[in-house]
Formats: sequence, structure tokens, C-alpha cells
Amino acid sequence: MARINYMGDAQAEKTQQGQFNPAPRGIYTLQIADHSDGEVTRGGKNPGTPITKLECEIADDGEHFGKRVWHNVTWIPRGTGEKANPGHGMAVHFLHAVGLQYDGEFSFEESDFQGRRFRALLGVTTYDKVVNGRTYTNEKNFIEEVYTEQHPEPNELPALRAPRKDARQLLKHKQVERHDVADDETVPF
Repeated sequence: MARINYMGDAQAEKTQQGQFNPAPRGIYTLQIADHSDGEVTRGGKNPGTPITKLECEIADDGEHFGKRVWHNVTWIPRGTGEKANPGHGMAVHFLHAVGLQYDGEFSFEESDFQGRRFRALLGVTTYDKVVNGRTYTNEKNFIEEVYTEQHPEPNELPALRAPRKDARQLLKHKQVERHDVADDETVPF
């Protein structure tokens, strides 16, 4: 059993975890803080397809600095037909956005994502979480779009999209924010 050396602060004691407030809908610089290693899809149209689960943090200075958003990239192969398999282009676009090779035949390690930055439109959605039989409705950020020089940031935020098939609802009452790039030299385009 591991021994934990710890110094507590009784003044900071709380009986419940704090409320997480996501960043408002807006365009942010995200930095990849963590990633999965060697996972594959278990179901869907392409079971066994490699998937990378990313934990990103807002890198822009300000009150939302460090807030987290999770994003999955499924590495759907192009396929042999005239048209690429659905979803393949999204994976290619993500590689482009983070500054990795995205055209031709190549390989990469999931660790190559660590620390990479990219610009993205974050949305806000709700989800239900059940704890000890009680259902809580929470909010979280999700990535709506990522940007590259071929798909640049818009001058104005795009309109809200229709709710997703899985019934997650976009919160229309959230304020819209746009944040300047954290550091122009760290975004790959």
C-alpha cells in the first residue's frame, strides 16, 4: 500500500466538489495536455479502428485559462473507393490543425500530440450525470470546429448548429467570446 504525505488546510474544507463552469462559446487557442495510448473503437461502423482521446486546455490568457475540453479523433482509413470514407477527412483536418503531416503515407506516435496547440471554436453542451441515484445536469465544452489556413477562423462566430443526434443541447443563452491567439508562434499555421 502506498503512503501519502499530505498537508491539509482546514480553512479550505468543502463538503462538495465545486461547480465547473465551462468557457463561453467562442474561439480559443487549445493546447493538448494529455492523450490516450493505443485505444481502439469497440463498436460503430468501424470496430477496432484506432482512436485517440485528447484532453485539451485553453491556452489563452484570461479567466478561462486552463479550462479543459475533451476531444476524440478516430483514425478512419481513407478506403479504396473514389470517395474517402466518411470521417477520414475530419481526422486529416485535425492532423493539419495541430501541425502534423496530413497528406500521403506516414506514421506518428500519439505522444506527438503532447503540447501541440491549435485554434478551435468551443461550444457548450449539457449532459446528465448520475451520482448515488441522483441525476445532475452539468455543462461542458466541446469542439465545434478546428481551424487551419485552408479553413481559417471566421471574422464572426458561426451560427449555432442544430442539436446533435445524441440529444445533447447547445445552450443558446451562453455569451459569445472571441480570444486572441495565445502566442502566434505556437499555432502551426
